[in-house]
Amino acid sequence: MDIYCVGIKGTGVYALVELLHSEGLSIRGSDRDEVFYMDAILAELGIPYYRSFSVEHINAGIKTVIYSAAYSPETNPELAEARRLGIPLVKYTDALGEYSAVRKSSIRRSIGARNFPHKRSNKSQMSSKSAMKAFPGTWACGPSRRVARRVRQQF
Repeated sequence: MDIYCVGIKGTGVYALVELLHSEGLSIRGSDRDEVFYMDAILAELGIPYYRSFSVEHINAGIKTVIYSAAYSPETNPELAEARRLGIPLVKYTDALGEYSAVRKSSIRRSIGARNFPHKRSNKSQMSSKSAMKAFPGTWACGPSRRVARRVRQQF
């Protein structure tokens, strides 16, 4: 197994998981037992995950643990066990930064080249659909499957 994700059903972590999975990395993870919309998507993609946090889920075969900001190595048993075993712990935000640093990033290409309105009003707000047309290849917020497919095509 390459990567283990704590908080795998979180919107941000899931989006990164889908990108890494599309590159062929072996991923599994854990999250709370509550049912989220991500449950069905993870099942469809064949990404296994536990519906609890337990030290038994963590083993030396894991190369990296990526975790949501909702959890801490001081309070989460899986993160504490990974730390004890010497498995690198990477915050989701840092992992996303590393991922985008080594990939052709459409965000970097479009930010700075575009003037986004500073005041938000009905006239100045763009729907994500019109934003996609105006700035082709930009990443929309949230794990839209259509956007994820578009991002994967760029790499």
